[in-house]
Amino acid sequence: MKKISALLEKYLVPVATKLGTNTIIQALQRSFMVMLPVILVGSFSLILSRPPMPADAFAEGSYWFKVMTTWTEVTVNYGQAFKFLTTITLGIISIYLCLGMAYYLSRSYELNTVISLFVSLSAFLLVSSNGVEGGISNEYFGGEGLFVGIVVTTITMMSYRFFVKRKIGEVKLPESVPKILVASLSALTPIAALMIGFATLVTVLKLGLDSSVPEIIMTALHPLLTVVNTLPGILFIAALGQLMFWFGIHNNSVLGVVYPVLYGNLAANQAAYEAGTAMSELPNILTMPFLWTFSTIGGGGATLALVLLLMRSKSEQLKAVGKLSIVPGFFGINEPVIFGAPIAFNPIYFIPFVFVPTVNSIITYICMSTGLVNKTIAYAGGVTPNILSQFVATLDYRAVLLFFVLVALDMLLWYPFVKLHEKQLTDPVVEVS
Repeated sequence: MKKISALLEKYLVPVATKLGTNTIIQALQRSFMVMLPVILVGSFSLILSRPPMPADAFAEGSYWFKVMTTWTEVTVNYGQAFKFLTTITLGIISIYLCLGMAYYLSRSYELNTVISLFVSLSAFLLVSSNGVEGGISNEYFGGEGLFVGIVVTTITMMSYRFFVKRKIGEVKLPESVPKILVASLSALTPIAALMIGFATLVTVLKLGLDSSVPEIIMTALHPLLTVVNTLPGILFIAALGQLMFWFGIHNNSVLGVVYPVLYGNLAANQAAYEAGTAMSELPNILTMPFLWTFSTIGGGGATLALVLLLMRSKSEQLKAVGKLSIVPGFFGINEPVIFGAPIAFNPIYFIPFVFVPTVNSIITYICMSTGLVNKTIAYAGGVTPNILSQFVATLDYRAVLLFFVLVALDMLLWYPFVKLHEKQLTDPVVEVS
């Protein structure tokens, strides 16, 4: 164990630390965090836009037959508002990401925030859409355009910073002229250069390759998306996040780079569901709710089971940690147990902390791939209480049953390591004379 820890500390931890402190990665993480209310509202509007099951799946005249029939009638007559709400939330999620990243990068780069938002959004629209009769196309405004938004916003903000730092296009006017006007005029050259550059790129790709930036990016990323959506890819992602968290590096710092994949997969499921696809036939298993609602129940490391065990520990120290951690843990917040037990840098808990989520991932993957549990269409956020979050993610009562099965299994897997730690804390120290 010491040799493994030494190797990880030497080679993997520095890379993860550097990723976690990278300005662009931080902007990406913060953007996803502030987008959660929009995602949550869009998820619930999607759920309300159509019943999860057809009425004829139940016996005619039964309670659930009546519920689904009424639900169908309501959505047919009045569901348009919910569908439109889904469109302006989940349907343009890439625009929200673009604005979020531009905001946080402008603060890090000390640029004018409003101008940064304008120029980034303009660049994204220029690259990601085409003129159509009566407006512009929105094919890549949803989850399919997340990677495009990240790339375009990053290039735009770094280029804008290049111009500003070298004072290219800076306008000097008398003191009497309002500073906001000076800033606006000074941004003219950078914005014009960026827009002309992107417009030229779009034109060349269209005329030369009959393609677009989004199409090229998605084609290049297809092998990565294919690998990530396999069971080995899922297990790698689940284990890597926990591995870094054990070293005290928050898993968001590492997994932030794959969040666009997870959100993109969820968006694809939502689009398929909205189009009438059955829950069992949705295209993707690996999504944000798969990772945070089923793999890591109670927070990174799947520690809700651990907290339940600690509450009945013979060690007063561990029992106190368990009692303090149970309520936060039920809401997916596990910092109290991570640093209270502690788990971070504690070799006793290394194995379960890293591998219990992978066991949960395997079981959940099997259940969803075989249709025993619905695939996910909604993400209620990382702090939605368990049981509710499992049901909202899948609209399936069987997901709640899966939750209880996983917690019970997790308790069995955590148990021997808790007893070892407990013995270490309760056995009297023998002094050597």
